Amino acid sequence: MKNMSFKEIIELLGETDKQPFYTFERIVLTLLEKYLSESNKTIIPYYKLPEGEIDAFLPNGFGNEPKTTIVDIKYTKKVAINNIKEKLIKTAEKLDLAVDGFNLLFIVSIEIKPSDKIIIKEFLQSKKPLINFFIWDLHELDTLFNKYAEFVSSFIPNIEKKALQNIVDKSLEYKDWQKERENLIQKLSEVHKNDDLIIFLGAGISSSAGLPDWSSLLSQLLVSLISSSLPKNIDVTDQEKIILAKSLQGLNNSSPLLEARYVNSGLRDNFESEVSNILYKNIKHNNTSPLIDSIGNLCIPPRGALGVRAIVTYNFDDLIERKLESLNLRYRPIYKDMDIPLKDELGIFHVHGFLPENSIDYEGISESLLVFSEKNYHTLMKEPYFWSNLIQLNFFRENTCLLIGLSGTDPNLRRLLEIAKRKNKIAKHYILLKRTSKKVFIEDFEKNDQQVNTTLIETINSIHHNLQERSFDELGLNVLWYEDYDELPDIIEKINYNRKR
Repeated sequence: MKNMSFKEIIELLGETDKQPFYTFERIVLTLLEKYLSESNKTIIPYYKLPEGEIDAFLPNGFGNEPKTTIVDIKYTKKVAINNIKEKLIKTAEKLDLAVDGFNLLFIVSIEIKPSDKIIIKEFLQSKKPLINFFIWDLHELDTLFNKYAEFVSSFIPNIEKKALQNIVDKSLEYKDWQKERENLIQKLSEVHKNDDLIIFLGAGISSSAGLPDWSSLLSQLLVSLISSSLPKNIDVTDQEKIILAKSLQGLNNSSPLLEARYVNSGLRDNFESEVSNILYKNIKHNNTSPLIDSIGNLCIPPRGALGVRAIVTYNFDDLIERKLESLNLRYRPIYKDMDIPLKDELGIFHVHGFLPENSIDYEGISESLLVFSEKNYHTLMKEPYFWSNLIQLNFFRENTCLLIGLSGTDPNLRRLLEIAKRKNKIAKHYILLKRTSKKVFIEDFEKNDQQVNTTLIETINSIHHNLQERSFDELGLNVLWYEDYDELPDIIEKINYNRKR
């Protein structure tokens, strides 16, 4: 329950609780009691007055408001300003007790826009000027819930089990994920138009142009290590080197960090050049791919605007730089602290390090290759003020980010997203993910000599995707699904606001 927001709890109550209004009221009264106790103030729930019973009576007020306060709690699913006005006026007229006025605290189970709150309060103040009106919605309640969640857990037993069941039930309903993707693309296009888009790039971008992925890179580095370490009098074939490299990977328990440190220690001064040789030896002749082309086009600013505000990449290579160069766009690779792009330059932040094919033109390249040092990678995980963490966290907090070529499983990335979500409760970022084909389940059934149950497989696959969406939503990510990698360039071109001009 600690990982759920108060809004999610209330939504779940509305779907699973037979008396959500009663449960909501009990939760709110308990949260109020804990909040008031910290300032030695009193709450009297279900207080009876000659004019009728009220939800709660605060004789010493609340917070910095010392006046006697009447609490009116309302469970509803819809925002209806006129209904709220009417209800509060009736309550105020019924309980117009003191010549000097009193506070009326209205607590409601929905989100009300700040502008609507002002409209409501101004209207009420004009009708009842001696009464101070306060409105708490899900924003204030979420703050209290985050602080006192343990005290209300007994009112909502098995809440996470209910949440899971709710997701499963919804998964059984038909969902047009392609239509939902088009809606998300439209939203992203508006973000691009409004100069608020940050692009995050992962290994899938570079591999589309022929560069090796992380596993293949380490495997080839191990082959190079074997070649350089063996005495000259020992003959070894290329196939034997590959077999030995696989064996060495197994000895390191398939830990990428251990493998990287192992190779770095063995190659020493030749490490950087070997990485560069392996990275670029099989690159496509034009240094690009349809996917990289579409990203480059997205970086062309709309007239009089920025479009893409910055690029954050977890890749070492300079393929994006080459693409922007071919488009005559001004850019600056950023790979160490204190580097800052100029106003007319698109910053390309290499947060895991930078290794261009021609590294002689750059300083501090070796020190930037963080993920090849276990110590430095641990610094990434533990040090919140490390420059690359601050860059990412700032973008996640202040802008809208699109993740391309990333699986979303990197622990540090997820940690930063989770921190940023504390400020922005809604999911405002986007990630492109490949849907799991039902063929995966069918093959497993066939391998185990089981009759293929198509209905069961389709249902499980739907539940799987809905659970993934829920998981990423908790990190502030909306999922744009695709079925084939070849779809990615077209999706990115649709996001590009320049196409619509």
